Amino acid sequence: MSAALSKADSAIRKFLRENASQFKLLEEGLRALALLETGKDSDIRAEAISSFLGVLSLYKDVGELKLAYPVSSPSSNAINNVIFRLALVLKLFQNLEILIEMIATRRFGQEKKCLVLFIVELAKAVIRMTIFLKRKDSFYSKDFENLQVSTSSNCICGRKQSQAGLVGWRYYCGQRSGRRIYRLDSLKEHKSVKSMEDILHSVSESRSNAEQRWVLQYLCPVCSTQLTTEIYPSTSILQVDPENVRQFGNYVGEILFIFRPVFHVLLAWKYGWRSWTPWCLALLCELASFHLLSRHLSSTRNIETQTMSAEVVNRRIALLYYLIRSPLFEVLFEDKMNKVRERTKRVLLLGPSLDALLSLFMSWRTYWFYTSAS
Repeated sequence: MSAALSKADSAIRKFLRENASQFKLLEEGLRALALLETGKDSDIRAEAISSFLGVLSLYKDVGELKLAYPVSSPSSNAINNVIFRLALVLKLFQNLEILIEMIATRRFGQEKKCLVLFIVELAKAVIRMTIFLKRKDSFYSKDFENLQVSTSSNCICGRKQSQAGLVGWRYYCGQRSGRRIYRLDSLKEHKSVKSMEDILHSVSESRSNAEQRWVLQYLCPVCSTQLTTEIYPSTSILQVDPENVRQFGNYVGEILFIFRPVFHVLLAWKYGWRSWTPWCLALLCELASFHLLSRHLSSTRNIETQTMSAEVVNRRIALLYYLIRSPLFEVLFEDKMNKVRERTKRVLLLGPSLDALLSLFMSWRTYWFYTSAS
């Protein structure tokens, strides 16, 4: 039975990959039809189509997917396998969460759907927390849960090699710059290199922080985490010193960041979506985690700096979601938007289109997962 299921699974994946262009056209056509459909429960049917296509696309590519930012360590294969499975489950949640919310809203009502939202957000937070603990990084980024199709690169000899295969080369030729990027063990053999810090400086001379991280991830037998740990050793968190206090504060900030959607839904369940309590406390968690990460960035001088800087920018942009969450949106924008809709209805061509667009936005805004940034 299992052999037959495995054979059928392989045949379906092969068919989907071989007919990728036709599948893409069908996907775009179904999405367009879903958007144009009107009538009762049209939003659920449209979201069901979108969710189905997202899950089918994930299923089609799952054999070729890999982590966009894998961990490199002596036991990296086992850790990356666990993180990959967790990221896959997270992607499945993200493809289905809005459909789940829509069904819960129809079944239980707008105010009583919170139990379902809480379960989904809690599951996502636990997955992210597990990824954070498995990676042992000083911060968490949603980039760490991203999956991408495996690619290949040209090495200096001109032959194509998968990124995993590049560990066999002494050096790699940068695709844009043409510079030679040496493996760590090759640099260790160099007479001018005497320590791990010298190795980091040798790599730093020709590459940006993001590119250094890529090089150390894919080309080196020793991971970037190990390298930065040896250069900037951390001490036990039990010792009371400023560094440990800062590190502990950073972990607290990341926990607040990961569990913020859970707190928001839980408080909305208790006080209601139009209460200021969940909005204010969620914003407080967000600002605290943002402040702690920014402070950690200002005191960091390792190879993670550029990735962390991008994460700080992403979190700053995510704060804009608070403008369209209840109750602030109702206080600041809802009346103004309704007045705009009334005035533009009289304008030919533009009026109906703008009214339909604003109506769609108002409808989407009532669903938590459209505005949760989770």
